Amino acid sequence: AMTGTATGLCGKTNVSYIVPAKSGVTYNWTVPSGVTIVSGQGTNVMEANFPASSLSGDIAVTATNTCGTSGVRKMTVKTALAMPGAISGNATACPNSTGNIYSIVPVSAAIGYTWTGPSGSHITANGITSTGNILTTTAVSVEVNFKTISSSSKLLVRANNACGTSSTQSLKILLGSCREIGNTHEIPVFTVYPNPADKNVTLTFELSSFVSGTVKIIDITGRTIYSAKKEFNDGSNAFEINVEDYHPGIYIVTIESAEGFVSRKLEVR
Repeated sequence: AMTGTATGLCGKTNVSYIVPAKSGVTYNWTVPSGVTIVSGQGTNVMEANFPASSLSGDIAVTATNTCGTSGVRKMTVKTALAMPGAISGNATACPNSTGNIYSIVPVSAAIGYTWTGPSGSHITANGITSTGNILTTTAVSVEVNFKTISSSSKLLVRANNACGTSSTQSLKILLGSCREIGNTHEIPVFTVYPNPADKNVTLTFELSSFVSGTVKIIDITGRTIYSAKKEFNDGSNAFEINVEDYHPGIYIVTIESAEGFVSRKLEVR
């Protein structure tokens, strides 16, 4: 089998493609139009330069010895990027809800991402809020404020580089129960501080009634780093969590109960 980079090759140089070496064998490489073989023709290791323009095609190689030539081994290569991985975040939301956090794992060689929310929504990242429902940003984590939720509601994201855009990743957004913790009419005040944090972080919020729930911290891959069941009091609540051993990056803090959830973004330094 051939090994080498298949996507995100926009303008890349000296990219290696390798097949297992066999004694007494000559290897013949071919590349798509616009790609240049730099070195390695005749050997099992070939290096190529790629253009800074849209391109998709096959790198191919055959092996020849005194008895003849093999079949063709191929790898499809693209200057465009791979599709982003699954979008992490709540797949249920309420109309007119705010502060919904979604994220993806960074795509190799991407220079930005285009996020698209359902009609009427607004997206915020790096301190910038979209005027419509589309935001192009360098951020892999965004905050979405929804307006309406319907059967066709989706959150979309694609990765961008100088050669174009990747295929689109999507997350279907379903209508939730639309009851917030402790109150059927108002989202409770929920703060996370200090933010960014490097040692301890404190969660504070106020409720109008007693309720049981779970506090979670989730990383940008969707993995739950911290989870604890709590009894939330009528009135002020505060919980301190040590994040000293967390890797620097963006996390999502959520408070969940049978009545609903709220979430906030946390940066650990």
